[in-house]
Formats: sequence, structure tokens, C-alpha cells
Amino acid sequence: MIVANIPASTGEPEVNWILAQHSFVPEMIVPEEFLLDLPINVMVDQMLNFVDLMKKWLKDWVTDGHSPLHHRLLYHTKMPRCVQDAYSTMSLYFLARGPSNQDSIFQLIDDRVTQLFQTRWARNYCQTTSLPFGRLSRVQAMVAYQIIRLFDGDIRMRAHAEADDMWAQTRRSASPISGGDASTSPLNQSIPFDGIVSLDESVVTWKLWILTESIRRTWLASNLIMELYHYIKQGWSQCPGSIPFTLRAGLWEAETAYAWFAAQRNHEDALFVPIFKQPAMMQATSPRQVDEFGHALLGITWGLERMARWHDRMGETLDSPLTERAPVVSN
Repeated sequence: MIVANIPASTGEPEVNWILAQHSFVPEMIVPEEFLLDLPINVMVDQMLNFVDLMKKWLKDWVTDGHSPLHHRLLYHTKMPRCVQDAYSTMSLYFLARGPSNQDSIFQLIDDRVTQLFQTRWARNYCQTTSLPFGRLSRVQAMVAYQIIRLFDGDIRMRAHAEADDMWAQTRRSASPISGGDASTSPLNQSIPFDGIVSLDESVVTWKLWILTESIRRTWLASNLIMELYHYIKQGWSQCPGSIPFTLRAGLWEAETAYAWFAAQRNHEDALFVPIFKQPAMMQATSPRQVDEFGHALLGITWGLERMARWHDRMGETLDSPLTERAPVVSN
């Protein structure tokens, strides 16, 4: 398990675990205990629950400004044009769509995707696309469009989505990034927060984590969405692999660096582990210590029966976001 070591002198976690180069390399070997022996209809139902949950997160993003996939501060000071377009388009889809205008909104979604591909190297559309923040912005925009295009039910949008090469783009968003000193990391050079040079070290560390954790969650979610679609369509799919992400409840929700560090000090580590290494974590971790994103990915990879056994062993009631379809209402 990779954890955030807490130096006794400062009581604050070190930055090394956030930038560790090996933690950006997908692990492709699936342990045997992860192979679910469930009827296809049960698997598909759980997968569709996950898709509905992703749609709910998109709606939460446009209504609340954040979700388990979209950190509240990631675009607080800089929202690239490609993300602005995705945000406004999702707002129309979830808040203004009706029988009389849905065809126009579907056409707008397809046009936005075309624009995203045509301007893939445009500096001003997704910031500097060669830096992590620019690539993350572009992939998050594409993920929003693809979730709707693949799973809304419109045949034309689905056909267009299948024809687009999203796979390579999403995988490149988690390409290895050099670890080491935060001040010299390429991640530090692309942090989308004003005044980063003058901020104290704890704030720099926290905002580095916001960026890297956003990259990790986006990579995981986007790969899962594509493979779930393939499984639902053809009855099988490839394993997209796994990279570590942070499961500790309270970290993603923290609104200040102090609250973020305090959440780790109170529990000794950040629960920073890949999906394939989480069985050991679950032996000693209470479900209430895992956040919503962690519960969703555990549920879709482990299955709800194993999740229920974990809750029973810890004396808690199963309240997974995948236990029932997440309601997503357009307006």
C-alpha cells in the first residue's frame, strides 16, 4: 500500500507519494479474486447503475460546481474554453432538454466533439495541451460528451461516439510524469491556480494533489466507461488496468489545505492504493472511511455482494452509490 508518510516535525504528509512516477503507470495484471462469476444480466445491471451514477456526477458538476469526478477548485480560476463548452452543453442537456429541443442539443453535442478534435492542438482552446492541465481539461470535456453519446439512447449519437478514437486520448492523460521535487515537476508548472509561486508549501502540495488526483480519477472513469459500454454491447471487454487513487473520505471534499492535511493526520494515511491492491485495505478499513468515488469503483470492480460482506464484517449497513439507479432528471 502506498501511503502519505507524515514527518514528525511538521505533521504534514510528504509530496513524494503524489508525484511518484510508478503510480502513473497502469497495472494490467488482474488478480484471480477480481474475476466476478455473475450472470451477464446481473453484471449489466450493475454496470448501468455505474453509468447512471456518472450521469448524476455530470449533473452535480453543472448544478453544484463539483462532483466526485470534478474537484470544486480545479477550474476555479482557469476554466479552458473546451471545458466551458462542455459545462454549458451539459447544462443544456440536464437542465433545459425537452422533447421539442433534444435533437438540437444532440446536434450541439456532436458539433462540440468535432470542434474538440479539430482544435486538439489549439493553445487557447484547452490551454497548453502538452501540459497535464491542458490534457486533463480536454479529456474531461470528452468524457462528459461520451457518457451522453454512448448511453443516452440516441442511435445517431451512439454511432458517432463509437467512431471516435477516445481510447488513446484518455490513456495518454495518465502518462508517466517525473516524480521528485514538486518545484521542478512539470505538474507544478501546469497547476491552474493563480499565485502558486507565492503560496506556502502546504498549499502547493494540496493543489498538486488536486491536479494529480483529477488526472487519476478521470483516467479510471473514462477507461471504465468505454469498457463497460463494450461489455454491455458484446458481452465481453478488455481490462483497462488500474492506477492508484485516493479513497480516504474527506480529502476530495476538503476546501482548504489545512482541512486536507488534517484529514490525513487523523487517519495516518490517505488510502492511496490501486483497485487491484484494495482487498488488503478493506480488511482493516471501515466503509465510512472511503469516499463516494472509491465506493463506486470498488462496487463496479468487486461486485455488490463482496461490498455487502465488507460492510457486514465492519458492522455497517451497505449504502453503496451502486445499490440502486442514481436518479438523473433533465428538468
